[in-house]
Amino acid sequence: MSKNNPFTPAYWTHQVCEITPELFLSAALPDDLDEALVVLAAWREAGITDYVDVRSEADDREFFAQHAPDIRYWRAPADDHLGRQDDAWWQASSDLIRGALATGGKCMVTCAIGVNRSPSVVFCALLTLGWGIEDALDRIRFMRPVAVAPYADQAAVWYARSRGKSPIEIADARRRVQRWHRDHPIDARRVISSIHARLAS
Repeated sequence: MSKNNPFTPAYWTHQVCEITPELFLSAALPDDLDEALVVLAAWREAGITDYVDVRSEADDREFFAQHAPDIRYWRAPADDHLGRQDDAWWQASSDLIRGALATGGKCMVTCAIGVNRSPSVVFCALLTLGWGIEDALDRIRFMRPVAVAPYADQAAVWYARSRGKSPIEIADARRRVQRWHRDHPIDARRVISSIHARLAS
């Protein structure tokens, strides 16, 4: 469903954004049951077999047990506080995504609105799958133009450390993400307010 589109942030709220043929990004399901089932149908059309939910503020396991037992539901919860995320979160979320892909599955990753946490987690997963920093960030932003991914520098640092990189290489990984963000600015406030306005309507 994700194609180049004039940049209207609300449009992208529940779009099924294909980052790779096996890895997808979106917002969490709507609260309204009828709307949630419509979005869920789009997930099924994309062939989603696994769902990694990175929200700490919500838990949809009962919904999936009742309405989508064919989709495996996983959680790697974290707060969207714009501060430092625990290293364990990067490990846990990447393990869940890689585990889903290792079984031949197609994995959807969401946070509340698919702007901060989930794009950062997908970026981290792409690093573990062999993507370069800039290529991964380019792909995520191209396929989901509302992706801010403010935690991506932390993900790059975690991944570099996990690979036993030197302090200089770790610092360089952080700088590369920060430089990418400077070169690809996005009005995060506008994006978030536009999506929240749509969800409230």
